[in-house]
Amino acid sequence: LVVVLRERLERVTLEAPVIEIGMAADTILPLASHPRDLFAGKGEGEQDWQSLLERLRARLGEEAVHGLRQVAEHRPERAWNSAAVGDSGRNTRTPVFATRPLWLLDEPVPLVTNDEGRPRFHGSLQLDPDRERIESGWWDGDDVARDYFVARNTRGLRLWVYRELRDQRRWYLHGIFG
Repeated sequence: LVVVLRERLERVTLEAPVIEIGMAADTILPLASHPRDLFAGKGEGEQDWQSLLERLRARLGEEAVHGLRQVAEHRPERAWNSAAVGDSGRNTRTPVFATRPLWLLDEPVPLVTNDEGRPRFHGSLQLDPDRERIESGWWDGDDVARDYFVARNTRGLRLWVYRELRDQRRWYLHGIFG
């Protein structure tokens, strides 16, 4: 309670200095102290999760705390939308995708290529042989035709890159694996 109250009060602009704050309670319950197991059992982390959500909402505002929901859409930039925390849309039928990165960039970043037309990003990229082809959106005017690859640069960073099918000389960075 004190943590949530502190978070909310930090966002309040007061007209004058505060000298004293009072609090009244109808009932006071004893603090239950029980030893915590090293490996939390089922449901034991739920209270911590709810406490974190309350603190985030108090600090950032209700509208700033949300989750993500998967959408049945092949285009990566449209395959999710914002949802209430805990509403992941598990009951909706969504396609199973190939390997996708956790971090999808807001806008794909154009990549430079070497003399052979291979993409580079902080050094040369080693492309996995498997690709994910996405051709979608022709019906809504935002059609894409791309071949996606998991790539690794010389620093070991795993990236998600694609090549335009209509112009195979154009490569883009679209995501980064954690």
